[in-house]
Amino acid sequence: MSFAPSLSSLRALSIAAAFVVPSSVALGQAPNVGDLWLLDPTVQGPSSSSGALVKYDPSTGTGAMVVDTFTTPQQTQSLAYDRTRGGVVFVGSIVDVFQPIHLWLCDDGGSLTDLGLVSQPFHCITPAPDGKIYGRATGGGFVNGRVWYTLGDGLLHELLDESGAAPFTFEPGGFVDYRLLAFHEATRSLVMVSGSGSPACGGGISTGIVVKRVTLSADGTRAVGPIDCAEFEVSSSGESPVGISELPDGDLLVVVDTNSNATEPRALRIHPQTLAISVFASNGGYTGAAATNGGTWSSALGKCALLDTFADDLRLYADGDSGPGTLLGVTLPTGASGGSGETATLVEIDAPACTGTFEAYDTGLAGSGGYEPVLAGTGCPEPGATVFVHVSGARGGSQAAIFAGFSSSALPFKGGLLLVAPVLLTVPFTTSGTPGEAGVGEQLIPFPLPVSGVSGVSLYMQGAVADPAATWGVALTAGLAMTIG
Repeated sequence: MSFAPSLSSLRALSIAAAFVVPSSVALGQAPNVGDLWLLDPTVQGPSSSSGALVKYDPSTGTGAMVVDTFTTPQQTQSLAYDRTRGGVVFVGSIVDVFQPIHLWLCDDGGSLTDLGLVSQPFHCITPAPDGKIYGRATGGGFVNGRVWYTLGDGLLHELLDESGAAPFTFEPGGFVDYRLLAFHEATRSLVMVSGSGSPACGGGISTGIVVKRVTLSADGTRAVGPIDCAEFEVSSSGESPVGISELPDGDLLVVVDTNSNATEPRALRIHPQTLAISVFASNGGYTGAAATNGGTWSSALGKCALLDTFADDLRLYADGDSGPGTLLGVTLPTGASGGSGETATLVEIDAPACTGTFEAYDTGLAGSGGYEPVLAGTGCPEPGATVFVHVSGARGGSQAAIFAGFSSSALPFKGGLLLVAPVLLTVPFTTSGTPGEAGVGEQLIPFPLPVSGVSGVSLYMQGAVADPAATWGVALTAGLAMTIG
């Protein structure tokens, strides 16, 4: 089981802050809070390729292309804002490098970090504060209804059921074609939205949207508890959900596409605990209402922004509005002239990027199978937040500990190096996995940070795992420096 250090332990550590020299990591410029970002396969860029990742200033409608895409998936939610990583993550291939489809992290100026997943059909992506990016993988043998996640390591991991022995699915048999997925931090749950033709809550076939919710385990690797379900019919002509975001009160805003120009409730409010569904706004009564192909809440405008791929603009709606809304008047059209059928993703930069950092240093000591255990940090190190320290690649079912202090070191220890001295806090735990099996042991350990008095503090950590195959019976991780923003 995991062990969470107490707030009093960390407060006691913080009194030594005067002796700490914060580490620094060169970061690109984070996206501006309030900007709207769009990934659309028809946005015109400076090359012959038409797709692009663009951003808009909601106060002026000024648009700018950030990345020219060579291949842009026709899939919902292929773009998301990742506050923990300080940028947007998106799926596509890039004109400048002519590579296959990857998952990319992008800063405000278009600088890219490759998160891997080469040629993987990954969408419905939704980042979590612990560094996981959940999503849906389709085609190539992937089963509909299952949920996958990546840690930005180029690998896909399957979300498991409560037992941890089988994959989780939102529907028995896996036959659900879900279009949206949202990690809801307050309830630590995943909310899924599917469209017409998906299995209804009580069985049979639904003609509206279907919303399901499941709670996640503390480490985010398993779905636990029952699956809650709700339905809502927007249009008798059928509907497909195309956008999901969080409203200021914590409710979810879901935007729906239909095949009608009539006035219909295409912006819905969903309560994440009860899944009660109500109408937020209705658009329609104009040509192109049937081409509502994306949408998000805009905190800068206090309105819902709907992507109108017929007018190639954004339409704005306050809570309770109905009709044509207000065109934002963008300077860079949201799509190609005359096109209206593309699948695109619109998101808002809804919070400042994290200023805290994690940085690995020095080297560890291998154990069973030649595996060197890995210590990594996820989440946003800032006052009052809970971050996570993840040990992986260790011997299964083994006693282990994390050492922490305010100074790094390089002292001889157990055939390797002790990278923290003096050690002011020891966090004991047991690795998961089959006892004695090489490389399968891991553990996710939450670290709640004090609310005040710790900004600028750096905490140095190292993991140690009991392992008879190691030089002196202990395998060691490299060091990990956490600087609180």
